[in-house]
Amino acid sequence: GDGAGLWENLAYRFSLVNDLGRCKRCCHIQASLQPGSSDAWLNLGQYYSSFGLMNDALDAYRTGITINPHDEYIHYNMASLLYNSGNSKKAFAAINKAILSNSDRGLNFWLKGRLHAQQGNHHAAAKSFRHTVRLMKKDGYEGWKKILAAAYESLAESLEALGEPDEAADALEQARKILNPDEDSLFAQGRV
Repeated sequence: GDGAGLWENLAYRFSLVNDLGRCKRCCHIQASLQPGSSDAWLNLGQYYSSFGLMNDALDAYRTGITINPHDEYIHYNMASLLYNSGNSKKAFAAINKAILSNSDRGLNFWLKGRLHAQQGNHHAAAKSFRHTVRLMKKDGYEGWKKILAAAYESLAESLEALGEPDEAADALEQARKILNPDEDSLFAQGRV
């Protein structure tokens, strides 16, 4: 109910002052007020992660998944943690579950591409990065400009690894246009 949002906000405030104990307590109260929701466990996993407690974060995410096995955000966060720890096999399983939960989110495919690139599978990585770009451009990518630019940069790295330097240069140019959309016009006007 309405009280759950208050506990969620309070947990966030405690995280800002590095009080993990009270933050955790607030998340547990939030969870008790939302018995069919995995939101509190998603939040708690994020707080544990921000404190560098990766195993605790994964445990919180696992608890959330028992409540909602289709929580895309928890699967994504798990995949991201596992990716950063080098556990590619479990990261792939988690990101695939996130994609099954929402196949229209470009962010999920960007992480999948990064996983493929980490393993040296640049064909699959390029495919994922291209799909990321299509999905993000379709959605208008407002608020995600840096991720879209990073997807183009990642695509360029994979294309370079595949021996396709012209396509890689085109991808880098797209990243530049997203991050610096006025740069061309400044050159054309002779200001730079």
